[in-house]
Amino acid sequence: MTLKIWSMSKETLVHNLQAHNKEIYTIKWSPTGPGTTNPNATLLLASASFDSIVRLWDVERGVSQNILVKHSEPVYSVAFSPDSRLLATGSFDKTIYIWDIAVGTRAGASAADRTVSFNGSIKKEFFL
Repeated sequence: MTLKIWSMSKETLVHNLQAHNKEIYTIKWSPTGPGTTNPNATLLLASASFDSIVRLWDVERGVSQNILVKHSEPVYSVAFSPDSRLLATGSFDKTIYIWDIAVGTRAGASAADRTVSFNGSIKKEFFL
């Protein structure tokens, strides 16, 4: 499945991203890039799919920055932290994972009591 990024001002296709092996369930833009409170950070797009994978895209360059693989069922929800350093992903496998976007590794996971845990290197509080 593909993601198509269009320029609204030029009315042209900018990127045709080969994204997932199955249908894309949801996408989310990072709160970074031009016109945001964090204009110097890279604008990212997270795409989640029925293939159980989340991809992070560098929208300016049109390339996949990270592929987040841990869920065992389709991923239906993604949310960036306000500073775009973390990404939360929710899946039909009844888990929520917190990812460190800079390195593409898991920083925390949901527990059976629906709480979110973080490893010692994560200092920010994150709400879904």
